[in-house]
Amino acid sequence: MRRGSLLGRRWAEAGFTLLETAVVVLLLSLVVAGVVPLLALGEEAYQEAWRRQEMLRNTRVALDRLAADFARASAVHQAASARLRFEVVTQTGPQTVEFALLPDGDLTYRVGSSPAQPLAGPFAAVDVRCLDGAGVSVDCSDLPRVRQLELQLEAADPQPDPVRGPVPNLRVTTRVARRLP
Repeated sequence: MRRGSLLGRRWAEAGFTLLETAVVVLLLSLVVAGVVPLLALGEEAYQEAWRRQEMLRNTRVALDRLAADFARASAVHQAASARLRFEVVTQTGPQTVEFALLPDGDLTYRVGSSPAQPLAGPFAAVDVRCLDGAGVSVDCSDLPRVRQLELQLEAADPQPDPVRGPVPNLRVTTRVARRLP
C-alpha cells in the first residue's frame, strides 16, 4: 500500500516532458497559422463593406437634399454635369439654390448668397437630365415642360485602401417629380 501511494505522488508531481510541450506548441502554432488568415480576410471584407456603406450614405444624403429642393423649383437656371442651379420659393421669397461638384469630388450646397457648404462626397460624377411628363428629355431651361429630374450620382471610395486599391465607384440614379404650382 505504501508503494502505490508513493507512485501516485510521483506521477502527480512529474509534469510534462520536453517532447510533450514541443508537440503541444507545434499543434497550437498550426491552429493559429490557419486561423489568422481567416481573421485577416474577415477584416478586409468588413472594411470594404464599411466603405461601400459610407459611399451609399453620402449618395443618399446628396440625393435627398437635391430631391427636396428640386421638388419646389420654380425656375431652373443651370443644369450641367458639375452644377445645378435653380430657384425655389420660400417663406422669405425666391431663393437660388446651387449644387456644385468640385474637382476634389465634394458636392457643395448653397442657398441664396450664403457661402457654399459641403454636402457630401467624394463623387466621381453628377449627371442631371430634365424630363417631361412622358419621361422624354427636354431642355432644363424650359421649366413649364420639365416635370421630372433624373439625377445620377457616382460615388467614389471615401478611404481607398493603399494596398488593395479603391472600391469600384457606386452609381445611383433617381427621378424626382417637380411639384406644380
